[in-house]
Amino acid sequence: MELAERYIDGVLSGAIPACKWVKLACQRHRDDLKADNSADWPYRFDPAKAEKVCKFIELLPHTKGKWRKRDPLNPTAHLLRLEPWQCFIVCMVFGWVRKSDGFRRFRQVYVEVPRKNGKSALVAAIGIYMLCADGEEGAEVYAGATTEKQAWEVFGPAREMLINRPDVKDRAGISVNARNISIIAKAAKFEPVIGKPGDGASPSASITDEFHEHATSEQFDTMVTGMRSRRPKPAGRRPARSPRRGRCPESGHGKAERVGSARRPADRHAGPGRLRGQQGRCPTAAGAPPHQRAPGHVLRLSAAQAAGAPLIFALRNA
Repeated sequence: MELAERYIDGVLSGAIPACKWVKLACQRHRDDLKADNSADWPYRFDPAKAEKVCKFIELLPHTKGKWRKRDPLNPTAHLLRLEPWQCFIVCMVFGWVRKSDGFRRFRQVYVEVPRKNGKSALVAAIGIYMLCADGEEGAEVYAGATTEKQAWEVFGPAREMLINRPDVKDRAGISVNARNISIIAKAAKFEPVIGKPGDGASPSASITDEFHEHATSEQFDTMVTGMRSRRPKPAGRRPARSPRRGRCPESGHGKAERVGSARRPADRHAGPGRLRGQQGRCPTAAGAPPHQRAPGHVLRLSAAQAAGAPLIFALRNA
């Protein structure tokens, strides 16, 4: 959490190049912390929950390049180390919970970052966490994309991480198979999905990579509606809707929702936490090298989803 706080300080002070939307996300976190003690504020930030996920991710190894190689003189050199912006995303998603039941505040996350910034490795590790450490019985985690090759860009590293950390795999009772990762004792599974998944899926977590390549939002929508069975609403039901068409329907094409307004009902901006990039792109600081480019963050809670356990990530390159 300390790393995330340093990142927030750097963004708000201008020391870290960041686009408008990242600055607003950081400011929202600080503003919402001030409201944490208010009796009518429905959320609280739990640093222990945020740090638990960060520590779990950093137990897992790199799967590519020079970072994969083990160093006898440094036994942890091959393990993942979260960058500050990655730590910020993880802490915001997993640290903010509802006071009423402890479920997550944010359940839909849209992330835009420049290429080769490690987003696939990050969400692969999050997928493993959601499979074995989130406390969800019968967890179903899906790595979705438009092609099998793209789906394996997330699922493949997840397999490699577990194969190369047998201690983590064995302690969680995980079986790594050719086409899926499973925990037989908990009836849990993590597997790739291409195109529109079947209606029988009941995902506890879904990762949609390269979201802008999807012709419609069909896969995303099917995952969201399938999650309702995890925490059904006490009453009422929304009718099914037609898939949205066009590239990257959730990236904010054509509009940018207001963020940081003083007029924000607790169940709208601060509850749903809506933050969208403009025209599906995240502006970067002019001339900034790739490792300093500002990632775009969208943390959005869908009113159609009933509770905090299910989680869905949509990703694209900026």
